Amino acid sequence: MGEGRLRIWRHVVDLARPWRDLAADIAALAESVDTARGSGTL
Repeated sequence: MGEGRLRIWRHVVDLARPWRDLAADIAALAESVDTARGSGTL
């Protein structure tokens, strides 16, 4: 993205889910953030 541009990402994490499902959701979120950082979109 060019200078002066802003991209907003929204991720929903349902904290009422069972902890194993929640852990998987958080791992997927971390992976998507890591991917976005690697591609320069953050």
